[in-house]
Amino acid sequence: MIDPQSNPVSASQTAEQRSPWKWLTFSIASVLLLTLVGLVIYAEVLSQNRPPILTVEIMEPFRAVEDQFYVPFIVANEGGESAEAIQIVSELRLNGETNESGEQQIGSLSGGEQIQGSFVFSHDPNQGDLILRVASYRQPQIQAKVNPSENSQKNSSLVSPISPTSRTAQSPPTSRPNSPLSPDRSEVN
Repeated sequence: MIDPQSNPVSASQTAEQRSPWKWLTFSIASVLLLTLVGLVIYAEVLSQNRPPILTVEIMEPFRAVEDQFYVPFIVANEGGESAEAIQIVSELRLNGETNESGEQQIGSLSGGEQIQGSFVFSHDPNQGDLILRVASYRQPQIQAKVNPSENSQKNSSLVSPISPTSRTAQSPPTSRPNSPLSPDRSEVN
């Protein structure tokens, strides 16, 4: 074992003897490592563990074509996890009563994804109250993996796959109160 007192080179002299290239390499590696750790933490904390957050928004302008009114909308998943079998419902209320309703199914939306669609009504949506909302969705199915090399006794004790469950989405309905149809809305796009 080397005695530190008998060694003429001190720790401060060793640091001075390191070349600038070693310091540069150390600095670059440290910055890359800290960036990678920061990105992993950012992705995990902000988006990955969030359940689906589904929103629906009415887009304007409406289109009127041959006594039919097209109401475009956007459905977005602002959460981190995917959602399947998304059900969007619409109601057109004239004079306080539901005159028309519609429903659309969207197969799936990943976290951060959005999709556009349209409802078609025979009454002018500007003459009543239009409500669009996310009615339900299902989480993707998780399947248990079975190792074929295990014997049948162990296989019989495995948990069966989790069945998907429907949930009522927590997005508030989007409604649009009465407003006159502007001239450019009545034209065909």
